[in-house]
Amino acid sequence: MTVTQTEAISDLPLLTDLVPLAEWSRDLCSASRTLLAGDHDLLRHPDGGVVAVRNATIRSLAEDPAVGNAPVSFLTGRSDDRLRRARETAEGSRCPVDAEPLRHFLRNQVFTMNPPEHTELRRALARPLMPRPVRSFVGLAEQVLDALLEELVAAGGEIDFGRDLAAVFATRFWTEQLGLPDGHAARIQHLMEEMNLQFRFNPAPDDSARARAATREYMALLESLVGRALEAGPNDLLDVLTAGARGSRLDDEPVDVRANVASNFFDAFHTVGVAITNAVHHLLASPEHLAALRRDPALAAQVFAEGTRISPPLMLTTRVTLADVRHGDLLLPAGTAVHMIWVAGNHDPDAFPDPERFDPSRPARSATTFGGGAHVCPGRNAARMLGEVVLHALTAPGLHVEQVGTPQWVEGSGIRHLDSFRVRISRPATSNDGDLA
Repeated sequence: MTVTQTEAISDLPLLTDLVPLAEWSRDLCSASRTLLAGDHDLLRHPDGGVVAVRNATIRSLAEDPAVGNAPVSFLTGRSDDRLRRARETAEGSRCPVDAEPLRHFLRNQVFTMNPPEHTELRRALARPLMPRPVRSFVGLAEQVLDALLEELVAAGGEIDFGRDLAAVFATRFWTEQLGLPDGHAARIQHLMEEMNLQFRFNPAPDDSARARAATREYMALLESLVGRALEAGPNDLLDVLTAGARGSRLDDEPVDVRANVASNFFDAFHTVGVAITNAVHHLLASPEHLAALRRDPALAAQVFAEGTRISPPLMLTTRVTLADVRHGDLLLPAGTAVHMIWVAGNHDPDAFPDPERFDPSRPARSATTFGGGAHVCPGRNAARMLGEVVLHALTAPGLHVEQVGTPQWVEGSGIRHLDSFRVRISRPATSNDGDLA
C-alpha cells in the first residue's frame, strides 16, 4: 500500500474522481471495494474534508483524541443540506420540517460527546454496559427470545427476520431491562423504522419530515416512560445510568437523565436488531459454518463478529478535528470533517485477506465495526451478547429456520440493512440434531 505523502488536503485525490458520487450514494459497499482496489489511504471529499478508507488509517485516526465526535450543529447542518437538496429536486415541494427534534435527540447522544468536557457522562453511560454487567443480562435475554420464538412458531408461516424477530427481540429486551411499562415496545419499534429514514444519503422531503416527526414522538414517549420507571423504581440499569448522569452537564446545563437515556438507547432498540439480522443472514448463506456452530455453540461469538465485519450496521460516521492533527506528512486543520468509512476498514485486504469471504475463524481484533479509540461504541458488549443469544437459540436442537427467497440490501443508506429477509420458523415433530437450513 502507498501511504499518502502530502502536506495539504487540497493535494489529496478527490473522492469523486475515483468513484462517481451516484455510486457512492447508492452503494457504499461497492464504492468501498472500488476505492480499496487503489493505493490511497486518504481522499479529499467534495465538502473539503477527508475520507479515510484504509483499515490502519481509520484506526489511527479513530484513536487520536483530537479527532472528535461531530458537534450537534455540524450534524444538523448536514441534515438540513440534504433536505434542501431534496426540496430542490422535488419541484415545488414546501414540506415543512421542524429541526428541533433532531437537535434535542443529538444533543443527548453519546456520539456527539467529546473528552474532556463529557468524559464523566460518557463513562456513566458505558459503565453498566461493560462485559461483566452485561453477562447479568443473559438470563432475561434468553427468556424474552424464547417467548418470542414460541409466538412466531405458533403463528406459523413466513416472517421477516429483521422486522418480526430481531427488531422485536431487541426492543422487548431493552424495555424490560429498563423497567419500562408494558405495551409500548411495538410503537417504539415503529418509530425506530421511521427514524431510520434519517440515514438516507438522498432523502425525499417526506423522508425527512417522517424521520423528524418520529424523532419528536420517540423522545417524548421514552422520556415519559423513563420518568415513570424511575418513579416506580428500583431498577438496576436505570439506577446506574441516572446516578452517573446526575451532576453532569451538557452545554452548561444539568443533564436531563430521561432525555439522556432516551437518546442513547436508540441504537439499543434499532442498530442491535440490524446487527443480529446481518450476522444471521451471512450464517444462513454458509452451510459449512452453520453446521460448525450447531456442533459447537461456543463459536457464536466468532460468527457474530464475522457477520458484522462483512456487514457492519453503521457503515460510516463523520468526525471533526478538535485541533490541528498531523497524519504522516498531512496536516488536518482544526474543524476538518473526517469521514470514517467503517465498512471499508472491514473490507481492507491488508487487514483481512480475502475480505468478502465469511470466515468466523479469522481474528476480529482489527475490525472497525464498533468504531475505535475514545469514541468506541459503548453498547458493543451488549450487542455482542444479544447476537450470541439469538445465534444459540436458532441453532439449538428442535428448531428449524429456513430462508425463503433472496434478501436484498437497502440502497442509498449509511445503515447496512436488508429490505427484506424472509424466513420460515418451525419446530418439526422429530429432529435428530436441530435444523437451521
